Parts: sequence; structure tokens; C-alpha cells
Amino acid sequence: MAPGAHSERAASPRPGSAGAVVSCVPYPALSVTGALCAKDCAHCGGRFLKGMADASSPALLHGSAAAAKASGRAGVLLSGGCDDGWRVPVSPEACAAASGMGLDANVHAGFAPESGIAGMVAAGARVFSVDVHQDPEVIRGVLGSDRRPGDYGALIRSILSAGGVPVPHVTAGLGERDLLESASLLRSMGFRRAVLLGLVPSGRARFSGPSVPSAVELLGSMGIEAALGCMRDRSSRSMERECIERGARLIANMSPRTAEWARGSGFAVEEDPRCCCMPLSEKGLFGL
Repeated sequence: MAPGAHSERAASPRPGSAGAVVSCVPYPALSVTGALCAKDCAHCGGRFLKGMADASSPALLHGSAAAAKASGRAGVLLSGGCDDGWRVPVSPEACAAASGMGLDANVHAGFAPESGIAGMVAAGARVFSVDVHQDPEVIRGVLGSDRRPGDYGALIRSILSAGGVPVPHVTAGLGERDLLESASLLRSMGFRRAVLLGLVPSGRARFSGPSVPSAVELLGSMGIEAALGCMRDRSSRSMERECIERGARLIANMSPRTAEWARGSGFAVEEDPRCCCMPLSEKGLFGL
């Protein structure tokens, strides 16, 4: 090449010059109710329980937790179907079984009472996933729940009072009002970070904007950093890239295609073997 001439190919960005994106690995999901749920809401209809390991008895739970440990996993998600009070009956014994094996426990216990949360914390649980909704029409019509918007803030306060760490989850696809008002609640409580889920459409629950990437941007404009959670429609190949472009820096199960694009765009791609709730809680949910 002659002196002073320039290559037609643009130089690739220096690795890490655009910052870092973290790819997290979802924990194996254990259902303490098996495939059973007292509710048949339009949001789930029990379909997500079918993809979880049956942990409805102490023996089944121990076996599933032991299998997770043997496969090198760092923890488990303890969840399941709801009872009539919208509680998921995760017991302190289930938390103790996981922690006794050296596993993290991400607990999704629904509207568990503060005394129950305190028992789980005493048994070794620390992180509690909390789905947050604020549109009464979504709460009644999609979730089929008689809970009120104020109950979600009360649940977060109960987890904090019991010594747990609440990790809020908001959902794109249930309408702009639910997302905006949920984000407003979290901001009013001091949250600066949250997990963003994307509604997986079903015959009874259809996606109603904003899109997941737009939700990342909307949350960012409200001062909330969004981590892209594991519940989302994987048929959109560009979603992860668009979320990174709009500010997401923590992604559950990032695809190899996205990781390759991110590296080529100047991002350092880091891997964390834990559920995204764990590093998110350590970063400081309240921006501290």
C-alpha cells in the first residue's frame, strides 16, 4: 500500500472499547408443586411449569438439586405454581436443601408472607425474584389475580424487612401502562436496576408493546438499568443485539451470534455461570 493510502476496510473497534456485556447462565428451574398450579391464568396457564424439574417432594427436590450440583451448576431457581393466595409454597426446608449443597437459591415465592420469607432467609436463601405489575387490567385480566397494585410494593418491603434481597422483574408485552407504572414504583422505592422479561405470546395472552428493545430504552430513560432475563421470545434473532444497542449490559443466555457481534462491535464479552439475578443483586439494585 502506498504511503498515506488508507485501507477500504474500517479498522475493527478495540476489544472492550465499548465496555463489557455479561452473559449469564440461567439456573435449573425446580418446581415445588410439580406441574400443578391452583390458577390457570392467561399469562402462563401452567405451560412454564412443564419445563421445570419436579421438586414436589423432599426426595425429588434433593435429587434435582444434587443433579444441578453434579453438573457444575452454581445454583437453582426454586419456584412453582401458585396457591389460592398467589403464594408459591417454597419452604425453608427447600432452601436449606439447596444451600446445604453449596448451591445458590433464587427464590420465586410469589406473595409469601413476611414470616415465611424470614424462614427462607434463615435457611440460607438470599435473593428473591419478584414479578412487578401495576396496571389493574393486567393484574385482573391477564394474571387473573385479585391482588392490588399496592401489594407489589408491600411484598418488596416485606422481603427487605426479612433480610432478603428483592430482585424486581418487569415485563414488556403487557402494554405500556403496566411497564411505565411498574418502573415508576421501582424508582419511587429507590431501585436503579431490574430484570426485564418479554411476554411469550400464547393463545390467551398476546404481545402488546412496547417491544423488548424499546422497553430497555424506556427503562433507561427513567433511570433503571435493565438486565435481559431468560423469559423472552427466542425467535427474534436481532432482539439481543438491539437491547445491547439500547443499553442492556447483562443478558441471560446470550446467543453465540450476539456474542460474536458484540466482540466485533468493541464490547468485551464476559461470562457469569450464575442466574442474572445474582450479579444484578451484587451490583447494587439501589444504585449504591
